Amino acid sequence: MFNIGPGELMVILLLALILLGPEKLPEVARTVGKGMKELRRASEDLRQTVEQELYKVDLEADAKKEGTGRVPPSSLPPPGAEPLAAPPPPVPAVAEATAAAPAPAAAEAVAPSAGPTAPPIQKV
Repeated sequence: MFNIGPGELMVILLLALILLGPEKLPEVARTVGKGMKELRRASEDLRQTVEQELYKVDLEADAKKEGTGRVPPSSLPPPGAEPLAAPPPPVPAVAEATAAAPAPAAAEAVAPSAGPTAPPIQKV
């Protein structure tokens, strides 16, 4: 964490023991430990709040792209909950497109209209 070797750590602890004394050293170590715990908790709360707000902004941007303009409350995580992964984009109904089209030859693959990320559908 601080890139301190074992020898350097021993020197620091020895100096702390000499400067503070054996009576004060446990009390100071306890206080420093509590402070570190509070700092860690506060930074984790801040990180979760920022992630949750960014998630809400992403949902609102996706809703605006779809044309609805608003995010349904059921899609937002409750306060304090771990943010969920973004939902996948909606895929057009490939089954409807292939059902209306004439049946291709057995070796011919049908290209879906979903884009380059969807795998080709093969007629068996």
